[in-house]
Amino acid sequence: MERSSKFCLFAAILLLNIGLSAQIVNCNPNEDFWIQIELPDGVEKVGCMTENTETNQMILATEMGLFSSDDNCETMIYANELSEGCWDIKYNDGYIYAITSNGRFCYKAVGSDWSFCDVPDAESCRCIFCASNGDVFLGAWNGIFKSIDNGKTWTHVYKTSATCLSKCLLESDKVILAGVVDFFESGRILRSVDGGDTWESVVNAPSNAIVRNSKGELFAGHYFAGMYDDNLSFSKSVDNGMTWEEVSESYPDVGSMVIDGDDVIYSSDSYKKSIYRTTDGGKSYQCIYDDNKLNSEIKLYISESGYLYAYFDETLLRSKEPLKTPAVISVPKEYCGNELVVYPNPAQGHVKIETGDISFIEVYSIRGQLVDKIDVNADVADIDMSGYDGGVYVFKVHANGKIYFSRTVKLNSGN
Repeated sequence: MERSSKFCLFAAILLLNIGLSAQIVNCNPNEDFWIQIELPDGVEKVGCMTENTETNQMILATEMGLFSSDDNCETMIYANELSEGCWDIKYNDGYIYAITSNGRFCYKAVGSDWSFCDVPDAESCRCIFCASNGDVFLGAWNGIFKSIDNGKTWTHVYKTSATCLSKCLLESDKVILAGVVDFFESGRILRSVDGGDTWESVVNAPSNAIVRNSKGELFAGHYFAGMYDDNLSFSKSVDNGMTWEEVSESYPDVGSMVIDGDDVIYSSDSYKKSIYRTTDGGKSYQCIYDDNKLNSEIKLYISESGYLYAYFDETLLRSKEPLKTPAVISVPKEYCGNELVVYPNPAQGHVKIETGDISFIEVYSIRGQLVDKIDVNADVADIDMSGYDGGVYVFKVHANGKIYFSRTVKLNSGN
């Protein structure tokens, strides 16, 4: 009887929040921001997407199998049969991990066949997270599972009731955070400081998404504010997830959330087909997509080349232009620093690089081919990219006795 009452309250607040959220934002759905991508023949829906970060090849999971794209989804090629469809898919260090539409986990090394793996005790896995050390985590209806051998064996590291769904995981300075949704009891944010072996609850509010900006600040998107103890709508942490404070009490319910290199946060409404953008950490926001239809989740993804994707039902959207991506690549970490300034990014023509005592710069394609080598011998370099093909390039900057890396997006001249 108690659960029935809570479910009724859940449904009532759902209806109330849908009505309120629709009135809060002055939407501008016709903004010149998106293009719609045509799906391959026979494909009715993109279930999830990821990217081979070594080649910048997009990988899309559909009900017909996997498709790949080398041109920001302008064209797609059938890549691999995985006919069950997918809840989630991730690429990490030469492996592709997937959760099929019936909750099964599978994995493959690039170029090999799929292997299906039983995850003992797991009930309907829904999300995948790959830590920087190679550990793989699964979020399921009954907790969080961890693998240290690329998905071959699993440990149930956090247990919940079968009504709980671990929706998102994020790593921040060796701390792992997880957002958990429980439709009957509570939602929460979990925090682990030992690589995901043990967890503590730090917020009692359901969280579908967590992102980290360039300053190390964390932002969590919640929903159904007022139903749970901490009464949060959109919250922020400045101490690596130990404590959280509310940024906005009226931010639309968050279903999916991503952040770009300019710390602009994009989020989708968890129950409406709407997408929002905030440039001030959630204090204010603008609607950049809305078609006034309910009960469909929009998923968001930002690619390495800087494009924002949104997909739901039979629709795949992509931003017309790349968003700014983080300028400095930590490869290797000991040779990177904040003193390197690269602008504009993205660029069509000239790019300036500032640091100090630059001896020379090597320009590489995203696939590792040396495109150009430029002698500088100055504090500022002016690189003419107007003759380069559109795409992602890496600058290897030799300066100050160190090596710096910067990833830059070159726009086609017509964009």
